[in-house]
Amino acid sequence: MHKRKNIIMNELILWITIVCFVTEGAPFSEKLKSDGDHHIQLISVDQGTNFSLPCGGAKGSVMWIHEDKRDLVRTYRVQQDGSLYFPNMKRSDAGIYSCRVETDYKSSAEESVEARVRIHVRTAPLAPKNVTVEPFTISASVAWEIDKEGEGGYAIRNFQIAYRLKNATENDWQTCLPAFIEPYLRQYSIYHLQPNSSYVVKVWANNKLGSGLSTLVEMMTKNDPQEIELRKHFLDGVDSFDVRIWIIAVGIVITTLLVLGLATCCLFYREYNMHLVADSTDVDGESIELMPNIILNPGYDFQSAEISHPDENSNNTTATRVNNNSVVYPSRV
Repeated sequence: MHKRKNIIMNELILWITIVCFVTEGAPFSEKLKSDGDHHIQLISVDQGTNFSLPCGGAKGSVMWIHEDKRDLVRTYRVQQDGSLYFPNMKRSDAGIYSCRVETDYKSSAEESVEARVRIHVRTAPLAPKNVTVEPFTISASVAWEIDKEGEGGYAIRNFQIAYRLKNATENDWQTCLPAFIEPYLRQYSIYHLQPNSSYVVKVWANNKLGSGLSTLVEMMTKNDPQEIELRKHFLDGVDSFDVRIWIIAVGIVITTLLVLGLATCCLFYREYNMHLVADSTDVDGESIELMPNIILNPGYDFQSAEISHPDENSNNTTATRVNNNSVVYPSRV
């Protein structure tokens, strides 16, 4: 009973220690998650960091095995407390590790306590795949691919492309502008190349941990005089063009549109207020003034519109209305 209790306590200490393991050197981010088999825990570690993997809290001789390589781990990496120490974590250190702790129990039924951990090393991006270059006369189109595994464990921040003449030195690399290409792009064009010349193009990706491996591709530009002249005229002034001019022009246009919009809103608001004032004047003045006239003379509104036609005596005098709205016509002669 006492033996079984010790084994349970050792396993509990193992799980707690793995979750709260201690690192040495630069800090790094780690994550524990299930790896399908509940007996194996996955730990993600950044490349280049120092890392200690504990083997529970049991005392005794500890033996670590790298299962992917099917061999014993070098003894100098096993610390006195039984933990496995990784100085400057490398991609090759990834894999499944298991430790065995030899016990001093008299019973031989259970001679050791095992722990299995899968280490995933997060790195800079891998080299882009399927890199192709389609050359033209003084330009070239570069296309590439990169999968989830090639990201290295972190999201891609940007891509970069550099090129040089094949016979040039390593110091003659020229970076495409803009220097950092958006992470969602998978194709880009290079301009201002020399016709009928051999070039070397390299493409690489960057993530949180830095620049990844690059892929080199050789290509040779074409020699078409007609296309050379056409592209020279098309690209004339591209290098000397200042992007700030476009920014200033766009700013002026946007400012003008805003001013016109505000002026239009002010005019509408002013016209609306004028209508309100006019309506208020009509209600407060004319309507009140017209009411007594309508009561005293019901035909007030119609006198101006009354038209008297001349009778047989050519009498065209306007008919007169009285208060009872009866019309008094002039007498006929």
